[in-house]
Amino acid sequence: MSTRAGVAALVLLLAGCSAPQVGSPARAPGPSAPLVPPASPPPTVTPPTGLAALQACDLLTAQEASSLGMRPQGRAEEILGLRRCDWTTPGGGGVSTSINEKLGIDGLNLTDASRITDVTIGRHRAKRALDGIGPGYCEIDLAVGDTANVSVLALYLNDTARACAVTDRAAVFVESKLP
Repeated sequence: MSTRAGVAALVLLLAGCSAPQVGSPARAPGPSAPLVPPASPPPTVTPPTGLAALQACDLLTAQEASSLGMRPQGRAEEILGLRRCDWTTPGGGGVSTSINEKLGIDGLNLTDASRITDVTIGRHRAKRALDGIGPGYCEIDLAVGDTANVSVLALYLNDTARACAVTDRAAVFVESKLP
């Protein structure tokens, strides 16, 4: 092949590469983008309402606990599915609240109490039990519907009158926060 023929072939080759092309350019091969399904909305989370929205330590404010002679901060715990909170006094004794969403007051076992009285606290039906675990114990169980209750109890060793005075005042504070 002559030099002239080689140059001519090169010119034709270059002319073919630089000629405009019709249509869309081809994509360079490479990794393809992964297919992503369309975003689905996050699941709707419904915040708890009613009794389920309450925590036992929210049933007495720091100011209310202090007015009862308790330390202002309660100690939360869960016992057998009950949300419970205990406030103590510097000299012994204290108040507890507990939330039971599975048992109405008519199903409570209060047989150890020396005396049980039906009472009304605010707009809630309740039962008041004395000396359930011995002298110095007083409990008020507030009905929240037919299938739930909130208990308020105080314990002052051998001083049932004092325990009931504290329980009665605490129950009024607690009842005001119930559905």
